[in-house]
Amino acid sequence: MWLSVLINRITTNWKQPIPVISVNQAAIAIIIGIIPLLFLPELPKKWQIIAFLLLALFCLFLPFCICRMISISLLAFLVGCWQGNHLLEQIIYLSEKGHISQAIVESLSLGDEGKNKVLLRLIKTEDKIIFPPLYVSAYWDFIPDSLCAGQKWQLNMKLRPVHSQLNQGGYDSQRRALAIRQPLTGKVIHAELIDEKCNLRQRLVSNIAPAIRELKHSGIAMALAFGERRWLNKEDNLLLQQTGTAHLMAISGLHITVASMFGWWMARLLQLFFPINWIGHRFPLTSGWIVAIIYVWLSGWGIPAIRALLGLTLWFYLRYRNILCFPWQWALWTAAIILLFDPLTVLSDSFWLSFFAVMALMFWFFWAPLVEPFRYGWKWLWLRGLYMQMGDCNLNCVFACF
Repeated sequence: MWLSVLINRITTNWKQPIPVISVNQAAIAIIIGIIPLLFLPELPKKWQIIAFLLLALFCLFLPFCICRMISISLLAFLVGCWQGNHLLEQIIYLSEKGHISQAIVESLSLGDEGKNKVLLRLIKTEDKIIFPPLYVSAYWDFIPDSLCAGQKWQLNMKLRPVHSQLNQGGYDSQRRALAIRQPLTGKVIHAELIDEKCNLRQRLVSNIAPAIRELKHSGIAMALAFGERRWLNKEDNLLLQQTGTAHLMAISGLHITVASMFGWWMARLLQLFFPINWIGHRFPLTSGWIVAIIYVWLSGWGIPAIRALLGLTLWFYLRYRNILCFPWQWALWTAAIILLFDPLTVLSDSFWLSFFAVMALMFWFFWAPLVEPFRYGWKWLWLRGLYMQMGDCNLNCVFACF
């Protein structure tokens, strides 16, 4: 009986226009579709993927909003499965036997002695282009003195997948390696230099590093400026761990936002000398966005930094086009875009911690807003900061109970 009712409703509504779902609904559907990758013990088989694809196409043309959301969720899930299968095939292929690969050096040369571990970006192996590129942490017994970031090498390496201990309550290094596309470790057996030219970032660091070396906290300065934590000494590391601020040494959304704000304020100061008809909101926005891109480039295009830049780019686009939205909508759309373009981000603990922290602060300001006179003006800036800290403490207490 229920089947006949469903068929009757579909046939009566079939000739009606297909309902258009909102951007919020599409973003929620994408996130729901990607999340199962976090819990599946193994990726679906080929016949299961075909069945999901047919079901998604069938639901796409049904005249119901919920069916379109289900279709988008299934399509997002299939995109995630495709990415996972593609990465798994690359790992199996590269780790089965030794391959001659072309790689670009990503590790900065800081003049350290005794360093034998290098981060490489694989771009080609035996006439097969690797896209998206994979990152390999490789041991190099005899590193050339002239090795620097940006050089291209032809390497014969013995690779193996990153392993992790089976500890349910511990840190899963294997999952993190997959999330940042660094699933392989290995050892360089033979190396042949193809292009000895260092990139612009390496040349800039080589010129600035001697001046930074003279600073009292040179390790912290190098970590914040270029995302390189090799100069952090034991005392600084211990202090950061004991104060719970070690995460601040990893370039993330906080640092990129500060850099963008710096660019915005510099542009606003320049506008003091502009004619009135030149003054607008787009020039500071563009300046802040460009400064953020430069800072992400200086930090080495880390995966977390790229995610933060993607969120900032979406915010820049919305402000540039004068599109009004709630802050939680921006956060929701950003998460959906990141998961759609890089589904393996779902495995990143830092991504989910950042996402829920931002959403929690937004809802804190929405549920318990400050009184109107205290929301604006420089005079009450300290109170707004204290209020945000109180909200953060309350949320931490709630999570600590679990």
